[in-house]
Amino acid sequence: MSNIVKWAAVSDEETFAKVRVEFSFGDGSAVQKTVTMADFIRAMSTIEAEQERCLEIGQIPNGFYDGVLIQNKEQSFDVIITVSAHLGVIYLFGVPKQVVFPDLAFLFKVREGMVSASFCFALKWDESGMIGPASRLCYYPFGNVYDNGKICWGNTVFPKMTSIKDAEKLAAQQAEAKKAEPRKEVGFIAVSIGEGMNEIFRELGADYIIEGGQTMNPSTEDMLNAIDQVNAEHIFILPNNKNIILAANQAQTLTEDKDIIVVPSKTVPQGITAIINYMPEADVDTNIDAMNEGIKAVKTGQVTYAVRDTRIDDKEIHEGDIMGIGDSGILAVGQSVEETTKEMLAQLVDEDTELISLYYGQDVQEESAENFAQEIEDLYPDVDVDVHSGGQPIYYYVLSVE
Repeated sequence: MSNIVKWAAVSDEETFAKVRVEFSFGDGSAVQKTVTMADFIRAMSTIEAEQERCLEIGQIPNGFYDGVLIQNKEQSFDVIITVSAHLGVIYLFGVPKQVVFPDLAFLFKVREGMVSASFCFALKWDESGMIGPASRLCYYPFGNVYDNGKICWGNTVFPKMTSIKDAEKLAAQQAEAKKAEPRKEVGFIAVSIGEGMNEIFRELGADYIIEGGQTMNPSTEDMLNAIDQVNAEHIFILPNNKNIILAANQAQTLTEDKDIIVVPSKTVPQGITAIINYMPEADVDTNIDAMNEGIKAVKTGQVTYAVRDTRIDDKEIHEGDIMGIGDSGILAVGQSVEETTKEMLAQLVDEDTELISLYYGQDVQEESAENFAQEIEDLYPDVDVDVHSGGQPIYYYVLSVE
C-alpha cells in the first residue's frame, strides 16, 4: 500500500477556515491533523513542481502520446493530454488562492462517442524531457481525484465525440475562446532558473516564467509560445541572460498582433530590478526608460565551481575551485564559497552602494545563507543586506549590488 495524503475543508465556528489533513502510510497507520486555511495554502503554494515528491504508480500505457492516442474503432479511442507545471488559481470559500500545480497528464477513454472514464496524474517525464516508455504517472492530491486517479466531474456533461477530429475541433474552439477574452494592458515574461527565483518573479507580477534550465538557453520558439500564453496588449520580456537576448528580439520581430518590448536584462538580478521599477500608472515608453535605467544600476555576482583546469582573465583556475564571476569577468578564485564571495563583493561594493541582495542556490542550506548574510552585514554596516532562497542549480550564490 502506498503513502497517501488526503484533505478536506472543515467548518470552524469562528472562521470557517480550517482544513483536516490525513496522512495514510503504507503500513496501514494514519495520522490526522487540522490546520488553518492560511497554513494549508502556504504549504500547498510552496510545493515544488517536481514529480519526485509524488508516488509512482506505473508507466504510461504504450501508444499514449500528447494529443495523440490509440484508435480502437470508430467513435472509440483513448487520449492523453499534458499540461505544463504552472501557478493556478483555486477558490476556497469564494476567495481566489494561487497554488503551484505540477506537470499533469489527463487520460480520457472515449467509447461510442462518449467519455467513459477520465484520469488525472502528475507526470514525471523521461530523461529526454519527452513522454515515452520511461515516463511515470504519479498520484497528486487533488480534491476531486480519487486514489486511483479517476476524476470526479460531478454533474458535468461531456459533448459527444464521434471521432478524434471532434476532440481536436473542441480543443481548437476552446483555444479560440481563450484568445477572444479581453486583453489586459500589460504583461510580463521572465526567463528564470530555480523555484525560488521563479516565485520572486511571480510575486512581482510576471505572467509567464520560461524555465531556462542550467544553461538558460530557451529558443525563439519558446519565446513565441510564451507570448501566445500571455493575453496582453504590451508584453515586456526579461531575458535575464545575454545569450538569449537575440532569441527574444527574434520573437519580437515575428510577433505581429502584440507589442513586444525586450528589456535587455543580462542577469536574473537585473530582471528583478527591472520589474520592480515598473510603474503601473506610467505609459509604456516611460516604463521602458525606467526599467533600462534600473538595470544600469545593478552589479551582479555569481559564485560557482570550475569544472576543469583553465586560465581566464589572467587567473589560474583548477578543477573544483570556487569562482566569483562579475558582469565583466572572473573577479575572485578560491577554495571557500564564503571567502570567494567576500573577495568578489569587495570589488563590487563602493561608497554609493545601498543594497546587497543574496540569492542562495539549491546546494546551500537556509541557515548557512542566513549566517553568511549576517557576516556581510558586519562587513558593510551601512548597506542593507537581503537574503532570499533562489533555488538555482550550479551557482551557490547569485547576488546583486545596487
